[in-house]
Amino acid sequence: MPVQKQAGSGFESFTFYLSLLLLAAAIGSFFYFQYSVGQRIAKRDELKIEASKSKTAEQKNLENRIMTVRQQLRDFSAALNERKLGTMFFSKFETLVFPEVFSFARMDPCRNSTSSFRNGFLERINPK
Repeated sequence: MPVQKQAGSGFESFTFYLSLLLLAAAIGSFFYFQYSVGQRIAKRDELKIEASKSKTAEQKNLENRIMTVRQQLRDFSAALNERKLGTMFFSKFETLVFPEVFSFARMDPCRNSTSSFRNGFLERINPK
């Protein structure tokens, strides 16, 4: 028995070839954009190297100082926020503990220095 070919409509064959064309265009554009991105990254790196060469030693020094101060400010603000939480905890903790056992307020550097803490502690241990 011979196999009979079914005659497809012209619209089906048109959409098939159109989809193949769109697939080829999508694959081609993918590789084109990959190549284009690679070129732009290489150009950006070249511009960065040129810009870094054009900076004077004084500008580099100033930039390093600015970055150091910026990092110090971030660290200080983080430490300050942590200190507030710790101070609240210890002030509440002091109300629960017998006051003559130990005072955390003496350790607070904003209120007293550590030398006065040591002196006060030693005076409580060795009264004159």
